[in-house]
Amino acid sequence: GSFAIKLGSADDKAKAQNFVTKITEYARKQATANPTPGTLQNADPNTSKRTIVVADEDVNGVKFTTVDITQASGSYSSTSTIYYAIVGDTFVVASSKTAAANYGKAAAVTSSPIYQTSVKYLDAKNGGLIYLNLSAIRLIAEQALLKDDAARKQYEQDTQPWIAPFKGVALTNTQADDKFVKIRLNFYIDKP
Repeated sequence: GSFAIKLGSADDKAKAQNFVTKITEYARKQATANPTPGTLQNADPNTSKRTIVVADEDVNGVKFTTVDITQASGSYSSTSTIYYAIVGDTFVVASSKTAAANYGKAAAVTSSPIYQTSVKYLDAKNGGLIYLNLSAIRLIAEQALLKDDAARKQYEQDTQPWIAPFKGVALTNTQADDKFVKIRLNFYIDKP
């Protein structure tokens, strides 16, 4: 999965770039430190370790920073990977190379009909935008969770008709005056 935050101004982009730089520096420091005892529940501190690998990876012409975190204790091992980058005027965080590839070009997000409808009634000038493509999230979850034909059929009959109309959601904030910030949330719900 992934999420993206649209950066509203040059100042927002500079702050986001500063954040990316700092988080990358922190991850690189952690990666160069000796492996540290893990945080697995009931882990044996004598056999438990965590390793962090930070690298840059080209995904469709965009340089993403990747952070791989491996947690191991005895015979159990788990690896999580995060991809992040600033793509045009959007800060993107993804949990896989496939999800990162969806944001390989900034135009891919903003040209999506779901994106366009989700942000249609929000303020064009804002302090930032958060957008989720609920249709894509639903499809990924269906592919990952519905391996059994009987479960898929039951889901398609009982649940899918209720959640399929939810296509996207977008949130913006705008400074209303010196004391108040206006927050708008827009759900894109299609006719069932």
